[in-house]
Amino acid sequence: MAKRDYYEVLGIARTANSKEIKKAYRKAALEYHPDKNPGDKTAEDKFKEVSEAYQTLSDEQKRKDYDAFGHSGPNPFDNQYRRSSQHSDPFRGFEDIFGEFFGRRGHHQTRPQGPQRGPDINISLTIDFLEAVKGCQKSINLTRKDTCTGCTGLGQEPNTSRTVCDMCRGTGYSSFQQGPMVVQSACPKCRGSGSIPTTPCSMCRGVGSIDVTDSIAINIPPGINVGNRLRVAGKGNAGSLGGPPGDLMASIQINPSRKFERRGTDIHTTSRISFVTACLGGVLDVETVQGNEKIKVPFGTQPNTTLRIHGKGIKNLRGSMYGDHYVHIEIQIPKKITSEQRELLRKFEQGSN
Repeated sequence: MAKRDYYEVLGIARTANSKEIKKAYRKAALEYHPDKNPGDKTAEDKFKEVSEAYQTLSDEQKRKDYDAFGHSGPNPFDNQYRRSSQHSDPFRGFEDIFGEFFGRRGHHQTRPQGPQRGPDINISLTIDFLEAVKGCQKSINLTRKDTCTGCTGLGQEPNTSRTVCDMCRGTGYSSFQQGPMVVQSACPKCRGSGSIPTTPCSMCRGVGSIDVTDSIAINIPPGINVGNRLRVAGKGNAGSLGGPPGDLMASIQINPSRKFERRGTDIHTTSRISFVTACLGGVLDVETVQGNEKIKVPFGTQPNTTLRIHGKGIKNLRGSMYGDHYVHIEIQIPKKITSEQRELLRKFEQGSN
């Protein structure tokens, strides 16, 4: 089913400011929160929908991306988008809203009580040189935390509720003394949520997630390079309290080639030709990443000459253009010649003088 427009989900205009967005989200979140609607699957789905809408529209960069690209999102290789994704908190602003909902308005140490996005999983994926050039699909087996189907990630049995955690008193933090410092960490009992289920889910024992091993297909686009990162949406670890899962982030490593040297989208190789071919010219067979090509060697070719084959390099990752293939010429001088060849070379030298 197609996603609804985020502005429609929150019932606001596209010109709404941050205060109007927050006000609309607070109203919808309080109406559909699972604690107010225990066992109501429709309310739970609506709560997830409004949370997702608020996550995007409350973040300035993500809102710009959504206004420009819609649900499809920006180019996953766009540097600005990656910086925004890495440094922005997807649930920023939930703390104040849910702190108010649970009666702790303004408490600066209160953690978010609603759904929280799961953490991303980061992996390194090594592919062969020609797989990077031409693109491919790689399948990996990955063990991750998936949302428990018995409780849809809430950690509680259906038609039951949650109560304030008695260990952290709803703050989601526990503190301990370490020398002169007071160190805070997530409460081990409620795992930072500030609340615990009155009847934990029997399938996941109240955790909200279970371990699964998935076979995940990763599509490698043609032209990818070392250090590029690919995102597989929703294949990270499960969120908490019914929040969305994180993403799988694959950092690409490429095995080098013995035949080809890559420089951006261009390919460089070295070919040897005979002294005679250098003098008289000829035709040279060249292996490129796109197949074999024949190029003309002009007469009088000098050592270290570079010949170019247009458009036979690597596809540009951001467009449809291809780089070029450059052939660096080395001239092979024979180490042994016959007396007849020696005599001919002397005559050639005398004629040249």
